Amino acid sequence: MVREHWSGEAKYRALLDISEAANRHLELSRVLDSVAVALQELVPIDAIGLMTREGEVFRPLAAYHRDVRRHERETDLAYVRRVTGDEPDARTQDSPKARAVLARLARRETVVVDRSSAEQGFPENGMLERHGIQCLVLTPLTKGDRFIGGVAFARLNDTPFTPEEVGTLEDVSRPVASALANALAFQEIAALRARLEDENLALKEEIDA
Repeated sequence: MVREHWSGEAKYRALLDISEAANRHLELSRVLDSVAVALQELVPIDAIGLMTREGEVFRPLAAYHRDVRRHERETDLAYVRRVTGDEPDARTQDSPKARAVLARLARRETVVVDRSSAEQGFPENGMLERHGIQCLVLTPLTKGDRFIGGVAFARLNDTPFTPEEVGTLEDVSRPVASALANALAFQEIAALRARLEDENLALKEEIDA
């Protein structure tokens, strides 16, 4: 159950728990799984998406969805693709509403939209429609001074996010950004190690020949 009133210390401890949850894993979708569980007492959400910007297109990088179960042997990447779709549809991102929302995000603004307020311009997106998402908060992700993407927090019901909840989600985005940086660094190191091992194996085979 969500607490209606939080003391400063209680909220700080809750956010600390979320930060620890975010940095507990190196697989990004599992980072979001942990964050979603730890977040429920503060701000109930049904889905979280993590995306990065590549040129003018935002691409899904990790995902959590309350109603989508991870298969026991499913890889992290396969799970993300299954939740978000194999590839983002650039055409939906090119719609006027989507462009406006993503432009605000790129300006490092937090964007709050819900389907009940048509004037807000809820972005057209196949994934949002497929999962029945009604309310959405997008917070910017930064690495140092550089904008790298965003976090989407979503609800399947039509209960709007309150200003206090939006502020909490902005706080939550900070440890998620830290976890993202750690996970990407780990992936880069793993990729470099694999490449060096391949090169060493090829050199050994050449010498043996």
